[in-house]
Amino acid sequence: MSLTSFQKNYIKKNLKKLSVSEISLDLSVSEKEINKFLKKQNLNKFSKIYKTEDFHEDGNFNNIEENVKNFNFSRFIVENLWVFILLFFLVFVSYYNSLGNEFVSDDIVIKNGSAGKLDSIFNPNIFVNAPLTIYFFIYKMKGLSPDFYRIFNIFFHLGFAYLVFIILNLTLKKRIAIFAALIFAVHPILVEPTSWISGMPYAGAAFFSIG
Repeated sequence: MSLTSFQKNYIKKNLKKLSVSEISLDLSVSEKEINKFLKKQNLNKFSKIYKTEDFHEDGNFNNIEENVKNFNFSRFIVENLWVFILLFFLVFVSYYNSLGNEFVSDDIVIKNGSAGKLDSIFNPNIFVNAPLTIYFFIYKMKGLSPDFYRIFNIFFHLGFAYLVFIILNLTLKKRIAIFAALIFAVHPILVEPTSWISGMPYAGAAFFSIG
């Protein structure tokens, strides 16, 4: 059954306000028929995306909750291994030259040996305590080698880039997830919290907030 002119106009008019399932109910037309029309008219990119549905290239709407429920991490890694390798490569190429940089600014807490004192890991401020605890163990093992302190920030940044890709892949199209993760991995606005040793609370908090 083909769509009438009224139904086509209704779809175009309400596409940004209503999900396909809602339009389907209003018009008493199957979602499959609406999806075909959207794909034919190249209108699927304008469909409302903040519902719990997402349009995929096969012409079907997949429920986000369903995607999350059926998510298999191991299979996802295997299927998208090239993306994870590419993100790893971009992050480390971007930040490798910062590993050996000297301690600066607030890094003085490490350089003056304060981070190597046992009482530093009992700071009541959790935002400060977590990095000081990491600094304490690195100091005891590697002393004043800046690259060992800075590598944690880089891994937190890489981990967040991975999470951006995974979450957006579950909620939007794969190509959007890849593009967003690649931009995040190399965006210059993130240089400070990633390459600055004392920026660890920011890089770590960002990772664990959605990890």
